[in-house]
Amino acid sequence: MSPKIMRLGVLCFAAVVCALLVAAAASDREIDLTLTTSDGVRVHGTYVSQPGATGKGLILLHMLRHERSDWRAFAATTQAAGYNSLAIDLRGHGHSLHTVDGRTLNLASFTDADFAAMIHDVDAAYQYLRQRADIDQAHVYIVGASIGANLALNFAAAHPDGIKAVVLLSPGLDYHGVTTEAAAAKYSGRLLLYASHDDTYAYNSVQKLAQIAGAPRGLARYFEGGGHGTDLLTAHAEMTGAIISWLNGIP
Repeated sequence: MSPKIMRLGVLCFAAVVCALLVAAAASDREIDLTLTTSDGVRVHGTYVSQPGATGKGLILLHMLRHERSDWRAFAATTQAAGYNSLAIDLRGHGHSLHTVDGRTLNLASFTDADFAAMIHDVDAAYQYLRQRADIDQAHVYIVGASIGANLALNFAAAHPDGIKAVVLLSPGLDYHGVTTEAAAAKYSGRLLLYASHDDTYAYNSVQKLAQIAGAPRGLARYFEGGGHGTDLLTAHAEMTGAIISWLNGIP
């Protein structure tokens, strides 16, 4: 075998090893998991972390008829900023379609009670983060979009000592019976609320919720356009950095 071919073989072998190491590192940083809620639903999620490092914790809740993959880019950026995050598929969405006894969950047939029961999905994610040694338990936050924002605020209002701040993208006063006005009045933590002017219902809702929370506890930010929920993150590239900066300022 010629020296040139041998060198090429060594280089190819090194490239394969490097690729395997990168893949292994990525798998260490991103874990797909299944949680069981207190009412017996199997909830699927993706945990993104920094191996060997303790980070602040984020629970990420998607919009109606969306799924946890909406948060992939956001999770990667927040990971680089020192946050470990868990994005879940809310029941009836993505892979969270079954109960522990084998019943299939059909989003099309959900009642307001079924949507309200999604709070158990949030609790399962929270309990998972509470058990992890790599989470800074003094800094656990929720970022939610649309109905995920409504769930985030309601859960935080019930757990103010554990959830010190929430970021709400296009929340509403009432999405499928999951209301927010009482939770905004009850919650003692910090709120960062986003909406676009072209999303009339969310825009009006954010104005009302910010008023209820009051300054400096509630901070509202508006865009001229950009759509609804996590679509805002795509339309406004600076938004993720602004969220991180705001969270970094939470005592």
